[in-house]
Amino acid sequence: MALCDVIYTLEIDYGAGWVDVSDDLSNARIRRGFSDPLSRVAIQGSASFLMENSSRDYSPPLVGALVPKLPVRFTMSYGGIPIVEFFGSLRNIRPTPSICTPRKLSTLECVDDMELLDIYEGEIALQTNTYADDIITSVVASAYTPAATNYEIGINQFPVAADRWSYQGITINSGRSGPTEKILAAQKILDACVSDWGRFFIAKDGDPTYFNRHHEILDDTTELTLDNTMTELDYQKSVQQIINSVEVTCYPRSIGTIPEVLGRISQHSPPSIEVAGTQIFVLQFRDPVDQTIQLGCLTPIDPSTAPGIDIIATDDPAGVGTVITGNIAVVMTDYGDRVELALTNNAAVTAYIQKLQVRGFAVRSREAVTVVTRDVASIADYGLRKLSLNAPLMSNPMDAQQLADFLVDYYKDPLDEIVSLNFSAHTNETLMEAARDLELFDRVSITEDQTGVTGLFFIYSIRHVIKDNYNHDVTLGLLKAYTLGADPALWGANPADPDAAHWDGPEVWVY
Repeated sequence: MALCDVIYTLEIDYGAGWVDVSDDLSNARIRRGFSDPLSRVAIQGSASFLMENSSRDYSPPLVGALVPKLPVRFTMSYGGIPIVEFFGSLRNIRPTPSICTPRKLSTLECVDDMELLDIYEGEIALQTNTYADDIITSVVASAYTPAATNYEIGINQFPVAADRWSYQGITINSGRSGPTEKILAAQKILDACVSDWGRFFIAKDGDPTYFNRHHEILDDTTELTLDNTMTELDYQKSVQQIINSVEVTCYPRSIGTIPEVLGRISQHSPPSIEVAGTQIFVLQFRDPVDQTIQLGCLTPIDPSTAPGIDIIATDDPAGVGTVITGNIAVVMTDYGDRVELALTNNAAVTAYIQKLQVRGFAVRSREAVTVVTRDVASIADYGLRKLSLNAPLMSNPMDAQQLADFLVDYYKDPLDEIVSLNFSAHTNETLMEAARDLELFDRVSITEDQTGVTGLFFIYSIRHVIKDNYNHDVTLGLLKAYTLGADPALWGANPADPDAAHWDGPEVWVY
């Protein structure tokens, strides 16, 4: 197989199907992954494509169909195997004017669908006895409809979810940032990931992906071996990644046994709805006794099912005229911590809403529980290195303690840190295939004689730089694989299998 067999294909969907624009492609840059090894949710994947623009096909004022948000797909084919390396949408089109350079160019800047999760709220209804993948499925589906998904089953069961969200999940040696006006889909996914200690990212083919915390521990497939075959290696062993004190805060819940009034509009000034008009009311769930306490609500009752109790409408502001409650249509949307009520007036007169409330089973967070694990020897050697985790979906303090124990065990001593590793794909067939195939959290074996670093690592970030349709450099950010010291024992292992885990064997239990 010749290295020149590599083919790069860039396509844009202008609305009538994919159009191959590869002939105009000059250079490509792709960056995807996590901001650091501890992150649970990936940053927006980005791609930049430099296009020859002598024809002015990439000058938006001259091409009406060329607008932001068009779907973009970039594929690498080697050995007759095509693999999508980036799938996303146009964010910016930047043509260069002729006064700047004699070469006519245009840059297409693209992002993956993580952008949608960073801008949409992703509202979901309250869920009970659920898992991280269930929550992520609902949040993503509320923000947009992906072509396909890849979600591993969550490990921790959450008795209640979507009754509360946080503004920040992970804090290292610093205070928390202030709240924002609303919790976006990406933050809700982060809450699920922190509470289950899994990871979420958009795969290079565009599929939203969730890996639970067992993924790295149980993955025994090495996708690439680099034995002194990298071109650059930024290696260090330092105190930067050491964590020897972990605090995990969880939130035990209780669910009420009788419906309570958890949301209502003000009774002092009845809002009016014109004939055939519609108004939307947002009722936040709050404790009936203390309105400053926010609650979740299980199974909210549609006010229209209890006219005269949960909703009253009349044809006058004072509320002493004709009752026209039966003429008010109600559409209720449940978001766990609130409801939206769309009221439509089907009466022949203006309607005045004298009463509007929602009853349901209150979900109350009891006093938050913070568990702490510290390693005294590590603190003595390296000083206090603290990590605080807010796990708003976690209800069980035992789960919180196990997570704290696991993290301290992993991070209490200095790790081999590979901030970046670079290889040139055009060096040989193996590296060209790796450039084509590698994905986030694939396992890589590293040996480099001068630094002495050797071992197994997982990819947490990946960057491609492709020039002249041949020179292809790949840069990886790598995190050290967790060492168990023995094979993991799995629930449900087949006793008839001689290789299955047994209680009396040397296997270890895995958090």
